[in-house]
Amino acid sequence: MTRRTSVFWIAHGVAVAAVLVALSPWGRDRGRRGRVVVAFDASASVVEVGAGPRDVADAFATRFRPLDPSTVVDGLVFGATAAPWFSGAAPDTVAASMRTALPPVDGWGSSPADALAAASAGGGPATVVLVTDGSGVDDACVAAARGLRAGGHVVHVAPVHVARPMARPFLADVRAPLRVAPGAPIRLEVTVAARGASATEAVVAVRESGGAEQRRRVAVPARGAISAIVRFDGGAMRGVRRFEVALDGGPADAARRASVEVAVGDALSIGVLGRVPEWAAALGDGFAIRRVDAADAAVDVLVVHGLVAGPPPLDARGAAALADAVRDGTGLLAVAGSVGFGPGGWRESPLATILPVRIERAGPDADVSVLVDRSGSMAAADRWPSAVRGVVAVVAGLGSRDRVRVATFARDVAEAIAWRAVPGAAGAIRNALGAVRPGGPTNLAAAVDAVRFPPDEEPARRRLLIVSSDGRLGGGPARYRALGHALRERGVRVGVVQSGGDAPAAGLRALTLDGANGRVVLADGDDLERAFRAAADDGWWIDPVPPVRAVAAPTPPAGGWPQPQRVSRTRLAPAGRLVADAGDAPLVAIGRHGLGRVAVAAFDAGETAWAGPEPWRTLLPGVFGDERPRGVRGRVDVRGGRAVASLRVPEERAVATWTLRWGSRRIPFDPIGPGRLRTASFSPPPGGATAPPAFAEFGDRRVRIGVAVVHGAELAVDDRDTTRHARLATAGGGRVLGPGDTIPAPMAPSRAPAWPWAALALVAFLVGRAVKFAPIGGR
Repeated sequence: MTRRTSVFWIAHGVAVAAVLVALSPWGRDRGRRGRVVVAFDASASVVEVGAGPRDVADAFATRFRPLDPSTVVDGLVFGATAAPWFSGAAPDTVAASMRTALPPVDGWGSSPADALAAASAGGGPATVVLVTDGSGVDDACVAAARGLRAGGHVVHVAPVHVARPMARPFLADVRAPLRVAPGAPIRLEVTVAARGASATEAVVAVRESGGAEQRRRVAVPARGAISAIVRFDGGAMRGVRRFEVALDGGPADAARRASVEVAVGDALSIGVLGRVPEWAAALGDGFAIRRVDAADAAVDVLVVHGLVAGPPPLDARGAAALADAVRDGTGLLAVAGSVGFGPGGWRESPLATILPVRIERAGPDADVSVLVDRSGSMAAADRWPSAVRGVVAVVAGLGSRDRVRVATFARDVAEAIAWRAVPGAAGAIRNALGAVRPGGPTNLAAAVDAVRFPPDEEPARRRLLIVSSDGRLGGGPARYRALGHALRERGVRVGVVQSGGDAPAAGLRALTLDGANGRVVLADGDDLERAFRAAADDGWWIDPVPPVRAVAAPTPPAGGWPQPQRVSRTRLAPAGRLVADAGDAPLVAIGRHGLGRVAVAAFDAGETAWAGPEPWRTLLPGVFGDERPRGVRGRVDVRGGRAVASLRVPEERAVATWTLRWGSRRIPFDPIGPGRLRTASFSPPPGGATAPPAFAEFGDRRVRIGVAVVHGAELAVDDRDTTRHARLATAGGGRVLGPGDTIPAPMAPSRAPAWPWAALALVAFLVGRAVKFAPIGGR
């Protein structure tokens, strides 16, 4: 075989090999790359016990390692909602990515199903690791895992629970009023907790210095806590009363003993945001009432009574300042008032996340048609701009699946916004109505007669018509009563806002069938916005209101808690404590945000016995008697082997050196000036995780401050949730990960184009042909 023939066959062999490689999967597989999505549970069942998402993330970052170095890791954090945390992190930087700032998440409920839905976004198959305690795993979550599995994803579960110290009963908390009025009873709340294999019993002994002793036997659950209420008669003498609290039996260490002090004589300082209600102004002795325009840390309790979220003082900045004040120790009492929490816009406010209730609306999605009077009388004063703000506020309080239409009327009807979904509608409505100039006579009857709703759907949507008018109508009451009956037959409820006048116009009353199919709200000027919200209360209130039932302390006044006429539709948050309810709805509930206590009165307090001061004289001291005193805010955070004490003195006073007293410890602070924050770090004493209350001292002044214990987060199976974890992992095609397990990242092949191999084959073929048939020498 000649040299030319050899080259020819070699070139053709290379061409054939290139073609085969181009057609094979091996030739097009550039590499293998995986994606891991880690979803962290930030619900109340994890966060409220002391371990935040960051602690869980730290434990996860140190114990779980993806196998492949080319893996991309995305993270999200979820409570009742899900939010992205980080994305595109390499395995060797995951720990640093996890320690970045957390996104805002509603930390009350737990919705791992939403987390799985968010994890499926962002590209091809991925390994999804759900880090959860299992409290939110339900049928919807399992179905979501099956859906991910069908889409090529794999779902693993990393169980998490919080490791609490001590396997025997210990004093988790002792709460007492910092001060009471002379003669008022003193109420101590002793919380006993334990962590062990089975429930146990404990005896709580409370002795007043130089006085009588009271004992309570409590059954402590294996994994949880229980509270015992101990009451002592009040005295007329002003001064300080001291109480020693102990658990009988076992060693007398700091975890089983505590002491508290109660001052007798100081009034409870209450600041009211907005207008002072009559019941607050009439509270009398023992209460110092004043009106404030913004969050004020110099009061014990801030009262928000029937305010709407949006305008000052509850715009976004005011709400954030109020939440910060509560976190630092100021009490908050939120009273639903005439607009309630739903139509009042609280559901979309930052304050909704700190309330001990969750705001909801009954019934299916809604279609809301709004008719706004643009006749000449609406040009008076601030009527038209206020009406525009009212319409925008109504739309802002609707759900994302609701629909809205807005029209204006004078002699004729003009559609400002056609039927559309609520998201994004508020800005369009503001722009459309802002360009309208009122003028002309009123013809409301023609405007109502022209209202058309979209066709019925399954399930049927609620229909609501909101009408704004000044009461000077075209047509008599009979015409409007006929229109009202026609609306009712079509399933349309009516809410009417009447601007001006001291009594509802006869025609407007007839349109609502004298209240049988809606309501008329009177308002004018700036109050129009509140009136629009009140008129749009369909589905936000419980109707009729079931009888009120007292559930827990504080003890109701003689005769029980009064019966309100309207109760805002809410449900108790997981970390909330119920005081009284009306059927399934919380009437009064208590919760905590940071160092401050939050109480909710979810009813209209303007039409019943709640309009008087008597029930509030009982409720306010019972709920807020142990809140932080005026001026000084502080706390001690215990984490592992270190404790950090923080103290802030916002009062205008001379620079002073404060001392922290915590059990037998005395920790001096550097001099603290007005408005300054100082911290001190130290090693806690043995049993410090459950130490007695801490006090900051300056001269003869003593301030009780909070102690926050951060327990360690462990990634381990909790026996109570093993079945739910296993069910979820099986549905997702994965497994339950244990400590030390690695994450099997999906190895998704990355395809390379076939044309380079085809080009190589063509070049080799042409070279072979050229060598074979090229002429030898000469021409």
